[in-house]
Amino acid sequence: MIFFKACKKGTTGTLYAMKVMNKKRIKAKKSEQLALNERSCLAAVDSPFVVNLKYSFQTKDDLYLILDLMTGGDLSFHLSQKGRFEPEECLYYAARIMLGLQALHDQNYVYRDLKPENLLIAEDGRVKITDLGLATQVTPRLHGAAGTRGYWAPEMLRRNEKGKRMNYDHRVDWFSYGCVVAEMICGCNPFRSESALKFGLSNASSKVGHVRIMAHLQYVTRLRILLTSYPVFTGKSTRLCYFANGTFL
Repeated sequence: MIFFKACKKGTTGTLYAMKVMNKKRIKAKKSEQLALNERSCLAAVDSPFVVNLKYSFQTKDDLYLILDLMTGGDLSFHLSQKGRFEPEECLYYAARIMLGLQALHDQNYVYRDLKPENLLIAEDGRVKITDLGLATQVTPRLHGAAGTRGYWAPEMLRRNEKGKRMNYDHRVDWFSYGCVVAEMICGCNPFRSESALKFGLSNASSKVGHVRIMAHLQYVTRLRILLTSYPVFTGKSTRLCYFANGTFL
């Protein structure tokens, strides 16, 4: 069982969010490595664009993570209330999300679960990436689907001629980023169609999603280079993505 509650530091009165994870439930779900990855990633990343770890400790039964308190709700809630965001809002949120992903990638972590529900807003309106439970170090053998259907990069699902999952890297996050940006602009995710939920990513763009995106033609080119299905095709990147040397390709 995992739950959150607010807590206060006795010496200063500062409020934090406390994430409580039950050890028995973690063990039952065989999620020990995910819990360790989350704690390690939070400890490694210190960024104003990611919910930061302040303290961590454990008891006999539970693990505790003390995090930044975000009281403004998640981006999904605000998107459902407004339908879609104005261009200035999209630019602001997209920039902060991009810098949050950059901070993770600079530490050689891939997030793998970018979606509006995992983007929390502070009381001053600043958005931060949260829930790093699926974040992991990038290795040459990293493979396997992780995250939420509709935000998965296609290479997470591909298999080679022997039927084995193909490896991937940081670039899967930029496909998810494109999905989130499209959702903010248009009010829908083009890959949340019924065919996408059934893993049919080759025909994933729903008719409704396509019509809504085409209504915002000034953004189509940028979205296309984020949502391309083949980030590596002939040894050269074709998906807009950030690398640790500070360049976009």
